[in-house]
Amino acid sequence: MQVDHWRHVLPHTMAEVSLLMLTTLGLQLVQRFALTPLSVVAEESFGNSALLQPVVDFIPSLFLDKQSEKYWSTTSFVLWALFGYGAQFLLHLPSLWKKRIQLTKAFTPLGEGWYSELKRPSWFPKGYFFPLVWIPVKFVRAIGHSLLWESLEHNSMSVPVMLGVMTYVFGNMWNQVVFVQHDLLGGVAVLGMQIFCMTSIVVYCVFEVPCIAKFFVPYTVSACAALILNLALLAKNCEGSRSRPLES
Repeated sequence: MQVDHWRHVLPHTMAEVSLLMLTTLGLQLVQRFALTPLSVVAEESFGNSALLQPVVDFIPSLFLDKQSEKYWSTTSFVLWALFGYGAQFLLHLPSLWKKRIQLTKAFTPLGEGWYSELKRPSWFPKGYFFPLVWIPVKFVRAIGHSLLWESLEHNSMSVPVMLGVMTYVFGNMWNQVVFVQHDLLGGVAVLGMQIFCMTSIVVYCVFEVPCIAKFFVPYTVSACAALILNLALLAKNCEGSRSRPLES
């Protein structure tokens, strides 16, 4: 039986968006009713601690100016850093049922050899380059999300927060479309949607909270660079760039 994995994209997207929106709602409730009261107690107890103060002041002193510092919250940053780096794990949960489709075959990493065998232009970066870029870029984006979160008064249903959720969903979708479905053209489309969402966040910040916009620029630029790389792979491997249905 032939399996068209593209028919799973819409339900996966809906499941992933719902999962992350529920997570942001959970962040809102936990921060409001648990972490904020606890942070007040901790500040009263340890606020003047010479040992802890340098740790608490590290990020504001290094990354923030006077305008953006008023939105700084260590609690919000920790929550959004955990959200950002943990979102990939959360977004794999709706995919578990789909991967059972392939259990009729020998279980091997999905398309492990396919990506390494793609033709690349001579200027294409080496594999080790990508984590060196994406880890700090995601760190800066976590700062931006935490500041935006504070400026929106922890409103998990606000449009900028929902756009942020969509950027995580599209990032995970790109991994599925390219590495599972072997569809470079689809990867270009997904990256385009992610860039649209990131650009919308930047535009919102420019007009509403200009001091925060710069924290989303590195990720937006990196996503544009990823789109260029994806297009380069598509141009070099245009034959068979669409996914081949897998047998079940």
